Amino acid sequence: MLYLQILVNGILLGGLYACIAAGFSLVWGVLNIINVLHGSFIVLGAYLAFFAYTTIGVHPYVFAPFAALLLFGLGYILQLSIINRVIEAPVLVTMTATFGLTLLLDNLMLIAFKADFRKVSLNPSLGIIDLSDTFPALDIIVPVDRLASMLFALLFVLLLYWLLRHTVIGRAIVAVRMDRYAAVLMGVDAIKVLATRAGNVAEDNSRKQLAETELKERADEWAKEVSKGGRILAYEKRGPEKDKTVALIKSPGLQAWDNWTVPMSMREVEPGVRLIMNTSHITDDHDWKPRPATKDED
Repeated sequence: MLYLQILVNGILLGGLYACIAAGFSLVWGVLNIINVLHGSFIVLGAYLAFFAYTTIGVHPYVFAPFAALLLFGLGYILQLSIINRVIEAPVLVTMTATFGLTLLLDNLMLIAFKADFRKVSLNPSLGIIDLSDTFPALDIIVPVDRLASMLFALLFVLLLYWLLRHTVIGRAIVAVRMDRYAAVLMGVDAIKVLATRAGNVAEDNSRKQLAETELKERADEWAKEVSKGGRILAYEKRGPEKDKTVALIKSPGLQAWDNWTVPMSMREVEPGVRLIMNTSHITDDHDWKPRPATKDED
């Protein structure tokens, strides 16, 4: 039974490690920063929760959101003042910078909190679950506080997954992970801008909603496709690695058209489309001016 108890303890602790690893891998995957400071921030948050409970009696689970806000503020300051200065540098530089910040923060915590072992002992305790009460053959004890911590951690991981897959800011994060510079050029409001333009041209708000839905569907479909391992982003499937390439557009042909089939010229769409242009009501257009003719063109 000792080995089963060790296994249960490992699973409970592993849930916390999964949550910690999700945050670390998100920063590394999106910003290409190996944030060695990540672990020190977690230790600092634990100290904050400990002293909040022992000095002012705030339960650690209640104080957790406030600790998160405080550490977010500290992280934001470090990002603006230090990390942004080296974010474009090779990954070894950013890793060295965060390692130096880790040494600084760890030694500051040693000075402030000493190296003494500390533990949050809840009063009253949340108790334990003795599995032998239900299954006599299993002499295993599950501490409720550790079980609750593991469940909260896994819940946060699931919420992060939902955020990345189903929200605007999540799609923006995924876009930055795919190509940071392309995401900056496109902007996170590209879909909204294009949908608004479609609504203005059609003078129909339902067209705007339809365009936004269609664009989001294609963006999600492409993001899902390129998230698979061993894929390459490209404008079209060309070159020696075209079998591994995920193309943004497909040329029309004998095969059935799908969401990514794009006509290459007006000649290909002219027979099936009646295009009526009335620009008098469009207010979001640019004031384009013709380029002045040169002497050679006169």
